Amino acid sequence: HFVLCTDTKGNIGTKNQLLFNVPLDIQRFRTLTQSPHTKAPYQHAVLMGRRTWDSLEERYRPLPNRVNVVLTRNDESARHIRAAGAYPFACTGDAIKFLNSLSLRKIFVIGGAALYNDRWLQSKATVIHHTVVEDDVSSRYDTTHLVSVDLSFLRSFETVEEWSAPSQCTYVDECSTTKQNRTLTFRTFQRRSSQSSQSKKQVADSSGGEHQY
Repeated sequence: HFVLCTDTKGNIGTKNQLLFNVPLDIQRFRTLTQSPHTKAPYQHAVLMGRRTWDSLEERYRPLPNRVNVVLTRNDESARHIRAAGAYPFACTGDAIKFLNSLSLRKIFVIGGAALYNDRWLQSKATVIHHTVVEDDVSSRYDTTHLVSVDLSFLRSFETVEEWSAPSQCTYVDECSTTKQNRTLTFRTFQRRSSQSSQSKKQVADSSGGEHQY
């Protein structure tokens, strides 16, 4: 599964931080990704890049009730990640092999943009949970530092659930925070049936096991 929150243009962050803080989306993220049981072994895992890990408040690292896997090629970062109770890996393939060796029900890719834009991971995804803040932040932030997701990969998916709700969003930049009311649109996508069967087969063939991504 992919879990992501963007503006209407696919922007997700700037200068190694999220564009906005949305309590309603954070609540949904927690509900989706946390394991049903609060004691190990956990049934859900989260896969993230090192910058996403660094963006989490220290008190939330690792994210509780989930197996935390972090991609990093930096040895010092890997030591800190391991000491905190998460599992660092230098490449996506090794991370996926490790996750497939566990008794997991679901694996969630939670960012950042490099993982969301990774064609290999996109080809393995079966479900996308996408929150859209109904706003285009291009005029609010320096566009040279905006980080975005190419949402064209969603053409391989179909919408199975969609709903909207008003929410207060906190926009964060280097100098200040601004709170504004925005509409959130929550969409769940599922890979189109013929592609879903092929994707699951590819995951099973390449790793010796099958999980929901």
